[in-house]
Amino acid sequence: KKTNFDLIIDDGSHVDEHIILSLNNLMSKIKKNGFYVIEDASKELTPNILKLANNSKFKKMNKIKKVWIFESEEGLNLTNFDGTKKNFIIFIQKG
Repeated sequence: KKTNFDLIIDDGSHVDEHIILSLNNLMSKIKKNGFYVIEDASKELTPNILKLANNSKFKKMNKIKKVWIFESEEGLNLTNFDGTKKNFIIFIQKG
């Protein structure tokens, strides 16, 4: 039996290649109007996932309805902790 999900949250390794691999393997498991959420994206550590989320070819291939990218509140001193200045959370809605 094929299992599809309303919501998948990626709160993983914070490494571009890992996030993209998970997204490419799991996007097909999202139901229509469901969401794939990527937590802790940043320009410093995960610039490619931020670009991919808004790539028109990626959106068309995966039937993406909408993408939202919000700045997230991750703490007061990220630069000293992991080298990032801002973290983002990405919501990808399947159409």
